[in-house]
Amino acid sequence: MPIDQTTYKGKKIITVSYEDFQSKELMIESAKRLADYILSQPEDHIRVFMDLNEALGSREFMAASKAARLRVYAEKTTTSAAIGVTGMKKVLLKGYNAISKSKGVVPFDTKEQALEYLISDGEE
Repeated sequence: MPIDQTTYKGKKIITVSYEDFQSKELMIESAKRLADYILSQPEDHIRVFMDLNEALGSREFMAASKAARLRVYAEKTTTSAAIGVTGMKKVLLKGYNAISKSKGVVPFDTKEQALEYLISDGEE
């Protein structure tokens, strides 16, 4: 899972691509790695863009993501956006967001829409 950073209109955004992650085990490990990466950042508020187009959605991955989110929320706040949320991934994301103390991961149709949302700090 490539984790990278980019600057979009002057704001730092962590970008995550789930391309080629076609096993539950890799997806579960990716949730842990992303949390570790976010926690290593010096900022208190983190913006995260996720490309889930090739991601394999599963209940186990969502459970790992929830656990990772709790670790992150203990120390930081986040604004998160994603593209590629369709079918079962959309159902799983709704459940994930339902228990979030923030807006959770907001799905968008295009990368540009997602990035614009992130730089607005979650104001739609």
